Amino acid sequence: MQTELRDHLKSRLPVHAVPTYLIFLKKMPLNPNGKVDSPNLPFPDAALISEEASEEDLKRWETLSSTEKELAEQWATLINGVNAKTLQPESDFFETGGHSLLAQQLLLNIRMNMGTNLSISSLYSNSSLRALSTQIDRQREGKSDSGATEGGEAAYAQSLDKLLGSLDAKYQTADPAALSPAGKTTVFVTGATGFLGSYIVKDLLERENVHVIAHIRGTKGVSAALERLQKSLRGYSVWQDSWATRLSAVIGDLTQPRLGLDDDTWKMLGDAVDVVIHNGALVHWVKQYKHLERSNVLSTIDALRLCNQGKPKLFSFVSSTSVLDTDYYINLSQEQTSTGQGAVMEADDLMGSRSGLGTGYGQTKWVSEQLVREAGRRGLLGSVVRPGYILGDAATGVCNNDDFLIRMLKGCIQLSSRPHIINTINAVPVGHVSTVVVAASFNPVPAQTVNSNSGRGDVGAHVIHVTAHPRLRMNEYLSILSYYGYDVPEVDYDHWKAQLETFVSAGPVQKDEEQNALMPLFHMATNNLPTNTRAPELDDRNAVTVLKADADRWTGVDESAGEGISREAVGRFLRYLAETNFLAWPTKRGRELPAINADVIEAQAKWGVGGRGGVA
Repeated sequence: MQTELRDHLKSRLPVHAVPTYLIFLKKMPLNPNGKVDSPNLPFPDAALISEEASEEDLKRWETLSSTEKELAEQWATLINGVNAKTLQPESDFFETGGHSLLAQQLLLNIRMNMGTNLSISSLYSNSSLRALSTQIDRQREGKSDSGATEGGEAAYAQSLDKLLGSLDAKYQTADPAALSPAGKTTVFVTGATGFLGSYIVKDLLERENVHVIAHIRGTKGVSAALERLQKSLRGYSVWQDSWATRLSAVIGDLTQPRLGLDDDTWKMLGDAVDVVIHNGALVHWVKQYKHLERSNVLSTIDALRLCNQGKPKLFSFVSSTSVLDTDYYINLSQEQTSTGQGAVMEADDLMGSRSGLGTGYGQTKWVSEQLVREAGRRGLLGSVVRPGYILGDAATGVCNNDDFLIRMLKGCIQLSSRPHIINTINAVPVGHVSTVVVAASFNPVPAQTVNSNSGRGDVGAHVIHVTAHPRLRMNEYLSILSYYGYDVPEVDYDHWKAQLETFVSAGPVQKDEEQNALMPLFHMATNNLPTNTRAPELDDRNAVTVLKADADRWTGVDESAGEGISREAVGRFLRYLAETNFLAWPTKRGRELPAINADVIEAQAKWGVGGRGGVA
């Protein structure tokens, strides 16, 4: 019956909400007030609820290969209530109760017990018992899995070729000069409830006469949508009550056609909006391109289509330097910087990443960038803003504790050590990233004439690099922990990796007490982190251009010198994270953590903060 109930719930609930197993009760225990007495609900006992293998199951078990049997046993040790002998070749790891954290643990167990080092993307691509067993056998035979299609080209690159036909033949061209601080400017923002999105909304509303319409997902009405957005802004300590009259919301969904908006809302936005900032996306570092295409790529096409509805609009797309995560750009960066004068240019056509991008998220950003830049050749005027790591608010200390670099800090504190990695990291405070996004949205680089020689040059949509000034090395960043009194001596990366693997593979008692902060990114952290964190040097002259134009036309403040992460800023992050109980306090002699405003801590405790990884 459990299987039938679970199948029924899959049609009604999101995957993560489907119970792994069920307990049947004759009646619910109640407290004296007539409410369900939660503490007296029976705790699941895996030994009692594990399904018995039927005669048919046992016969099928004998037909499985030795690899499939061994892998089934590994599944059963991780997923409570699963009997290995009831698994079928088509059984899916995630549908039988696995999730992203167990996926990391499974890969470690496969490496330790089966002698095979699979990638996390391979597991997501081959999540059935038979498919994953085939990958294990292939690797044992010396064969490697590939993300290429039968034609030899990456699937995401082939997707771009098909999607280019989805773009409008021509886009309206907006005039930035028509917008000014003296007149009303209406901006439509997706992804407004996330960390960066909240700061974009804040920077917009700090400008008089700017009105913001936020795209909000999954609420019962507009009032609930506004309440959710304001809660996020309050939680990050960036809300002012005086802004309420200039902030409104529409309900939609990036995973649905036309951004999930109804006809009337779509028409209203077309008629009212002057600027579109498409910041929303599903951020997931292990899901495949095909699982992210609808929310991240097709939503970009829809946002571009909105620019042809009603009056002309300026357009900004928030991308990521993950589009540069290929050997091609690392090598190009080394060649350019060896001259002492060059770096990867914003005008680069990005064809060096047409293959070789390892994450589905980076692939979706690459495809979306190409679509926006092509729309720029067809009349659109706008920007592609490309930041690296987005860290906390350098002034207040407010952080997104789901960020990789923040998790690195906590993971090192938990392990009582930090790895020696000398790569530079392109990390910028969230406030500067949002400043660049808004500046690029209101003051795009002027349109260029078409390059008749190549036809690939940027015309109306230009890339804006957001790069740190100055950049820290990873070992410098992590050494700040010691500066402020955390007991984290530096060790070789291989030694640190072994410590992390030992922690993760420890018994359930230790893991239940405190899971390592790097567990969701365990495979990345243990799969040659010094190589995975390499970042090319970036030329950012377009960023300088839009920031200077913003100072001249809107703010009066020139932010074109850029910003980096200082030791004091990291100290504020640590103080915030300790005050909010995400981190332990320092235990050794060190400098006192910089003070932060008590109101910031109170706001986080009262309102909480928005998430990063969801589709806003």
